[in-house]
Amino acid sequence: MSETQPKTNAWRLRFTALLVLGVLGVLTGTLMGLFGPFWWVADLASHFAVYYTLAGAGLFVLALLLRRWVWSGIALFMLVINGILIWPAFMPVTTPVPTGSSLLTVAQLNILHMNRNKEAVGAFLKDCDADLIFIQEADPWWDRELRGMGLPYIIAESQPREGSFGMSLLAHRSLAEGDAIVLKDTHVIDLADGFTGAERPAIEAMLLLNGQPVRILSVHPPPPVSAKLTALRDSVLRQARRWSEEQTDPHVVIGDLNTTPWSYAFRLLTEEDQLMSTHVGYGNQGTWPTRLPMPWYLPIDHCLHSREWVCIDRRVGAYTGSDHRPLMVTLALSPMSGPPPATEPQVDPTPAHANAP
Repeated sequence: MSETQPKTNAWRLRFTALLVLGVLGVLTGTLMGLFGPFWWVADLASHFAVYYTLAGAGLFVLALLLRRWVWSGIALFMLVINGILIWPAFMPVTTPVPTGSSLLTVAQLNILHMNRNKEAVGAFLKDCDADLIFIQEADPWWDRELRGMGLPYIIAESQPREGSFGMSLLAHRSLAEGDAIVLKDTHVIDLADGFTGAERPAIEAMLLLNGQPVRILSVHPPPPVSAKLTALRDSVLRQARRWSEEQTDPHVVIGDLNTTPWSYAFRLLTEEDQLMSTHVGYGNQGTWPTRLPMPWYLPIDHCLHSREWVCIDRRVGAYTGSDHRPLMVTLALSPMSGPPPATEPQVDPTPAHANAP
């Protein structure tokens, strides 16, 4: 026997052990994620579908190289299941923009109430060039700082809170000057839906976009880190869907939703195409947590819209000191989105007496 044979066998055993542990770990996470609606811990596992897909592909190749056919079949199963889940985010999308569409750019930033990097935040806000910027976790300190930054924005609505659930809306000054986009009104609604001791403010903005009424709702449900908070998150998302169902005008839901597109919670908004996700076709575009390398970010900041809109651009912004990166989305509203134009009544050219007996 060659002296290298024992060494070869030892390495083969090590890689086989790595294969088995990897497949069992990814399989556990994949199957747990499917049971998210029944157990909040299982829902946490659902958010890593992109990484399960990448791991499944690597394990499948490793199993083939080791000629471990059973394990290769299991790895392929995981690759297919997770690939189906994430495919909408990566599939090519070529949606034509109708001629004469009106454009609206919105930005979303969870500023992190403990963040004090006002220079980075100010630089982003000055360079953003969005029509509206929705900010979450705006505490009284941030409310004061935002007002003193000399931004090209007015604070159209502000609900500062100590902790994680304050909110603000910044509107570009051109909106107050009668441009093509006019901010008509804003107000705050509570989406806690009867949860004792819970208050979850949401900002609703009403606009005129080239004369077409438009509504936008900014929401921030709690993170799903316990059974109670997961139930409250789901309730807030259901309230946001109910708000969407009540709208007759084109509308948008935006915010740090504390869920990824592959969780059952996200489907509370998108089922039956009630709302369309701008995430489709733009890849992973993770926004949280910034303390990890960018490839490990999870997409939990979202912008969804009714059918009248087309997403023409979606990107993640620069680091601002927060644990979230900002999200910027440009939407196009079809000129046919409004009520049909009035038509003149049709007149029968035949003289009335011509039908007389």
